[in-house]
Amino acid sequence: MYNRNSTNDWDTYHNNRFIVNQVNDGDTIYLDLYDSIACRSKTRVRLIGVDTPELASDRSPAMPYAEKARDYVTQLCLNREVIIKLEPNRSCHRDKYKRLLAYIYLTEDSMLNEKLIREGYGWADIRHEHLYDKRFEKLYKIARKNKIGLWDLADPQLPGYLEE
Repeated sequence: MYNRNSTNDWDTYHNNRFIVNQVNDGDTIYLDLYDSIACRSKTRVRLIGVDTPELASDRSPAMPYAEKARDYVTQLCLNREVIIKLEPNRSCHRDKYKRLLAYIYLTEDSMLNEKLIREGYGWADIRHEHLYDKRFEKLYKIARKNKIGLWDLADPQLPGYLEE
């Protein structure tokens, strides 16, 4: 069982189960747990190693497949229990926005991060090393080659860090 009052992410989140009570977009969800580090009523979680198209904002329109990625994540995990796994041997499990960086498991052997890439709702985020970086990159290349999901679009509007 997790320690709700801990200020240590590993003790609070790793290998523990939580209810997803909000889906922000394809790669960011919220857990039904007060975040004592970020001082938020919910814990905002950014999926490690996967990036999905950006939703519309004040500055730009939605990228192709952004709503589909968000809807897919909503269907899979909103109001459901997930297992949080953190990257081992890391001193910090947060990004610059104080989001918890995690692998989200829908079941013991079904990882949401991986599913998004395999099903073409997003791509491997190759900007940072992580435990599954090679595996995610391989899945991304397979999905792209086989034109799965967003890879079937004429112009998926890829981020600059991906090679063409």
